Amino acid sequence: MERSYRSTMEIIRFANVVLSRGIPGAMQAVPVFRSGEKVKVVRHMPGKRTETIARAVRKLTAGSASTVAVIGRTEPECRELHAALLKADISATLIDASRNKYDGGLSIVPVHLAKGLEFDAVVLVDVDRAHYGANEHDARLLYVGCTRALHDLWVLHAGERSPLVADADEEFVRHIEA
Repeated sequence: MERSYRSTMEIIRFANVVLSRGIPGAMQAVPVFRSGEKVKVVRHMPGKRTETIARAVRKLTAGSASTVAVIGRTEPECRELHAALLKADISATLIDASRNKYDGGLSIVPVHLAKGLEFDAVVLVDVDRAHYGANEHDARLLYVGCTRALHDLWVLHAGERSPLVADADEEFVRHIEA
């Protein structure tokens, strides 16, 4: 299926960049004409990850997003994120291999379990070279993470961005320093 009806044009165009950098010549999704917010690529200071995630989540849930996902790379990292957000007074459901039911609201989920789910907004964390290299496996995972968002996508990193998202077109991306 070539046509994408789920996400906005900006999100699909960003996700296509991810896929093409990890899998040259890969088939690109064609978005329906549904424009929205630019993808936010947020560089946060080392040690400020939880603070940056909490700020993004609060902003999204105070707006029109009733379902939000914080998507991490691995289950252990997501468990750490869940505990850190609870300490920041943000309640969320952790979805892992033992609990694969999605209840709505705010969820924390590893990217490999996100396929098939959709959220009003997604906050992808640790989108750096260490977590997502320029290879087919990482490109497919990051593509799935990006395309879970219906309306709003935030991509967070500290230090060097993943080569899969580096230098994405300013037409559909807004870079933010946090």
